[in-house]
Amino acid sequence: MFTAILCIAFQAHSLTYTLDGNSDICFFEELDKGTTTRGHFQVIRGGDRKINFFVTDPKERSILKYVQESETRFSFGASEEGIYKFCMKNPTGTRKEFSLLTESFKPGEAEVGSLKANLDQLQVTLNSILNEQNYVKKNERTVSLIAEKTNSQVVFWSIVQISTVILTTMAQYFFFQRIFKH
Repeated sequence: MFTAILCIAFQAHSLTYTLDGNSDICFFEELDKGTTTRGHFQVIRGGDRKINFFVTDPKERSILKYVQESETRFSFGASEEGIYKFCMKNPTGTRKEFSLLTESFKPGEAEVGSLKANLDQLQVTLNSILNEQNYVKKNERTVSLIAEKTNSQVVFWSIVQISTVILTTMAQYFFFQRIFKH
């Protein structure tokens, strides 16, 4: 059994993990009494896209159990303080990739804390989008100026080449005309 520890520094946690066939993985989260945890897991790819998911409390009592599920939302309240275990088991022989998202909050914090965190994340995302748009606009202006300069140079050299061909043709015409007149 492969086990990993999920450090608790923020209220929301998200991870994507690849689980080999016939194996399992557990993540741990320390919760205070009365803390509500809600989440979502989804098997992204692999085989029949179904895994077993279960949550146990600090005394190893089962709180949630989902068997052969490909996606589900869950929620539970911590009845006591301690380390809760979130385990995923892949009962088949095919490798599967899954995503797990959890969010924990104390009573009364849910609306304010979650909303503030979501607004902060939205602000960061919007700033990132604006920076990307500014970069693309600047890059587009630079490329446009280069293209215009290249086009004008192509036109100039085309005129020079056409003029050269016409002058050469006229010079040859007069040269051969003069040779054959004598």
